[in-house]
Amino acid sequence: MLLIPVGAGPTIGGAGAVALVRELAPRLVVPMHYRTAALNFLDPPDAFLDALGAAVTKLESSEATLDDLLGTRDAPAVVLFAPPASD
Repeated sequence: MLLIPVGAGPTIGGAGAVALVRELAPRLVVPMHYRTAALNFLDPPDAFLDALGAAVTKLESSEATLDDLLGTRDAPAVVLFAPPASD
């Protein structure tokens, strides 16, 4: 599993994140540290997801089990969790 920042700013952006994913070839990729309603100074994950070109599972929750995420896929799974609700 690879938890990878994709929102640029003080960390890595979409293009650099794609290069790392391709080099490391993880079974599960979870983008993190990107623009949400509560965090608006980063880039959204869209450029990373588009450049990666993999199927993305967008969850309506911020929780899941590894068995649910990985299943029996041969290709890397990319999962975008729902951001926490902003209060």
